Amino acid sequence: MALFTIKLARAVIALVLVFCCSNLFASTDDDSLVLRLKWFHQFQFAGYYAALEKGYYSQEGLKVVIKQRDIGKNPLDEVVTGEVDFGISDSSLILKRLNGSPVVALAVIMQSSPLVLMSLDEKQVTTPFDLIGKRIMYQENVDDAIIMGSLMSLTLSARISLSFLTILMTKR
Repeated sequence: MALFTIKLARAVIALVLVFCCSNLFASTDDDSLVLRLKWFHQFQFAGYYAALEKGYYSQEGLKVVIKQRDIGKNPLDEVVTGEVDFGISDSSLILKRLNGSPVVALAVIMQSSPLVLMSLDEKQVTTPFDLIGKRIMYQENVDDAIIMGSLMSLTLSARISLSFLTILMTKR
């Protein structure tokens, strides 16, 4: 339990010290903390790379390894199984927690979601109500909480059933 508390405290310190960009990626060893990104190495994770490059993690006694997403796995599941120490996630963490997973949010880096639904122009989807009768596809356990919450809000406000929407979820 004490080791978990130390790792948790170190992670909170490390997650707070973020904001710039770099490309340092390392291999793991036994005393490293592994941070699994929710996607591939790209600018949205620049703060973590900057903290690594500027030595903020090492100043706190941390050996942090940043790994891009393994497309065959879910970062939250990797944290729960102990494959990685920490993972970057989204509001899907709330669904995981409500379904019994022992996950917690340490920090909220993005204060609002950049998530968007896209459609071809010829489908003429200009309002959420235009989604009725359309197929909606998104990745299961990745951003699904905010999408489902938005769709449920739409159906409640319009007094329609989710059955009017065709939802296709992919595993990857």
